[in-house]
Amino acid sequence: MSEFLAETEQLTEFEAVYPGVDPSLYEQAVFFQRALAEAESQPDTTRYREGSVFGEFREILNAVNAKLEETDATLTPEHLIAFNYMSDEAQDVCLSNTQDINVIKEFRFEQIDKLVDDSLLERLSKQNIAEGTLDIPPYCKQGDGWDDARVQRGCMNACFRMVTAGLTGLELNEGVVAEKLITHRGSHVVDDTEYQKLLRTDSFQALSGKKVSIIDVMGADFSTINQISSVVRNRCLDAQVYAIASLTSTAGRDIWHACLLLNTTETDVICHDPQKLMGRACSPIPRTEFTQRWAGALNRVQLVIAT
Repeated sequence: MSEFLAETEQLTEFEAVYPGVDPSLYEQAVFFQRALAEAESQPDTTRYREGSVFGEFREILNAVNAKLEETDATLTPEHLIAFNYMSDEAQDVCLSNTQDINVIKEFRFEQIDKLVDDSLLERLSKQNIAEGTLDIPPYCKQGDGWDDARVQRGCMNACFRMVTAGLTGLELNEGVVAEKLITHRGSHVVDDTEYQKLLRTDSFQALSGKKVSIIDVMGADFSTINQISSVVRNRCLDAQVYAIASLTSTAGRDIWHACLLLNTTETDVICHDPQKLMGRACSPIPRTEFTQRWAGALNRVQLVIAT
């Protein structure tokens, strides 16, 4: 990417943050800024699918929405996420309805726990993801190269960086990603569709030499992932498939945490967990814990496919 060094006029803001650092970071900054500009005009071509257990989650969501409507017509599902992740307007509503919202949150958790105990634990205990079904990228941890307290909310940035490294060989610095997102998107935490669009830009696909597509599945199980991976690899022998799974955070069930799903063993689900303090590469999560945390995030998985 040495050609990007010629664009020095774009590097002023980054040099101010990282004076005297390796010039490769300047190259990354220009590259990522260019990709962000390209992503602005990218349509949302992600394919959204309902997995084999989505029906059970839909029943829960319908019941939760009914309780929101019965309690206060102004309440929406946004008021059930972690307070710090809400918009300012949603926070104002939440502060004046804290007790009612907590009751609905507890109802939602109870229904999900019942689903886990009644069927999901047994269902997933009989399913596996064999090694080689999903690609394993280099590991990244939240906050690598960015000394800022906000790294605690950077799990999706880390997953994006892992997938980028697997697809292109480019190991993006967290400081580059975070600072550029803040400058051009207003926050280092952006909607998942922003990362998906970035991976489909000409800049990223030129580095990987492959066409990237994303399938975003709610209500998935391991069989869903196996099926999609099998179809992709049968059509393209050198395809890459990465799975970004959403789990509830160990810090709170109303916070979602992203990790890279790799494979399973008889007792554990193996993930690249980017969590700042306790996360590590190829981290084994006991199957019961994984099932519970995945269900709390509606068994969502984003499959990044490169062909």
